[in-house]
Amino acid sequence: LGEAECKDAFVYVWKDFHMDRDMTQRKLTLYRPVAQVNAGRVSGAAAAALTLRGLPDTFNTFDGTASGEKDFTWTFPNPEVEQTMEVEGNVYKRIALAYVFAPGTEMTAAGSLVLTETKIEIGGVVDIVETFPLTGGVKLQQNKRTNIVGNFPITPGHINP
Repeated sequence: LGEAECKDAFVYVWKDFHMDRDMTQRKLTLYRPVAQVNAGRVSGAAAAALTLRGLPDTFNTFDGTASGEKDFTWTFPNPEVEQTMEVEGNVYKRIALAYVFAPGTEMTAAGSLVLTETKIEIGGVVDIVETFPLTGGVKLQQNKRTNIVGNFPITPGHINP
C-alpha cells in the first residue's frame, strides 16, 4: 500500500475533535484498515526485501473487513539518509516500512527478510546477500504496528558478484 510513514492518515490529526450535522461537536472514531510493518537492524542500514505471505488484498469499506489472500514483496534500497526507530528503549536502523491490509483480529503471516550490503573488494564491487526467515511468522492486526528487529548479521560467505 505504501512505504512512507508520512502517508499514514493518522500522522497529522486533530485529537478529540468531533462535530455533528448542526455543527455541534461530536466524537468521531477513525479506523485504519491497515497494519504497519517496520523492520530494523542493529548494525546499520542495508538494502532490503521484505516478503509476507497469505495477506489480505481487499478491504471492504462498508463492513470494515479485510479478505483475500496474496503474497507481497517490497524492496527497499539502501537509504541515502539513515532513519532510526525505537522499540522498547532500543534504537535500530530502519530498513523497511510497509502498510498492509489486515483483519480486525490478530493474524500471523509467514515471511522472510533479505538484506543486501554492497562491499568494495579487491577486483570490484560485490553484493553480499543474506536471507532471514521470519521464524514463527509476523503478527498483524488492523491499526497496530509490528516491529521486526534484530542484529541480522550479514556474513561474507553469501556473495553475489
